[in-house]
Amino acid sequence: MRSTTNDAANRVQTSTVGRATLREVDDNHLCQECKHADTGFSRTHSDFEMWHPLGMTSVPMKQKEQQQAQQAQQAEGWNKQQPKGAAAEAMVLYVGGSAAHPVGLANDRRVRPYDMKPGEAAMYSADGSGQTVYHRVRNDGNDGVFMISCDGPSQGEDGKGSGQKQSRCVSIRHANKPLQDRKPKKQQGGATPQGGQQQQQESYKHEGQSINTEVRLDSKKINFNDGGGNVGFFDSGKKDWLHHDGQGATHSMRADKGHSHIKHEGGHIWVDGACWSSMPIQIKGDPCS
Repeated sequence: MRSTTNDAANRVQTSTVGRATLREVDDNHLCQECKHADTGFSRTHSDFEMWHPLGMTSVPMKQKEQQQAQQAQQAEGWNKQQPKGAAAEAMVLYVGGSAAHPVGLANDRRVRPYDMKPGEAAMYSADGSGQTVYHRVRNDGNDGVFMISCDGPSQGEDGKGSGQKQSRCVSIRHANKPLQDRKPKKQQGGATPQGGQQQQQESYKHEGQSINTEVRLDSKKINFNDGGGNVGFFDSGKKDWLHHDGQGATHSMRADKGHSHIKHEGGHIWVDGACWSSMPIQIKGDPCS
């Protein structure tokens, strides 16, 4: 490849590595793309690849909208009015020293968990909500792998917890999940030439299309799902255990503050300080023993 004097000078100026702030990324590609990123020298790059470690992926939050809205979207090139709002950042690698071929590696100090100990690691949510898979190493008898979800706001685009409050759960599930199409399709919307509304393409369900079995935890309950729906729960507020055989619940076991109860079709036994039965009790051998 031939190089002009201007091209050589530009390569020297940009070197092979730069820093950038990310305005927004587009994840509907086999390799994620950054829509716009601003670097030093008042340069704005657009539509370039964002690389992730194998087995890991994330989508950074947009740059703070208040500042973002003040700026028109700039094409590739010089931009002396770059947005200044809080943003995820990236190391931009210029392949071959050419600023025309940037590749980004992202980080976001607005949401990254910090103050960990040597040997610890975490996979965390890029929205700053505190959801984390945390490998704890403190040598105090409490070490292990922690899968953590919590209610509350996300960190927000300004990094100050200004997002809306959300209720969240932890789901451990065996699911039915088809392979994702390796040819991404752009989301489409708006009016058709005939004046109708275009149908929105359904997003791929990374959590699975349907559940075979699941244990689901939220701030109040532990739920158990057999694929057809919840078949039992523990309510931490009421201290109530319930197990049943499905929607009809003809077979169930329950324990709460008031009593313990076993039901099998028409036969009921319960204990509430005394022992009761809905029919006379007969003594015979247990067929399950």
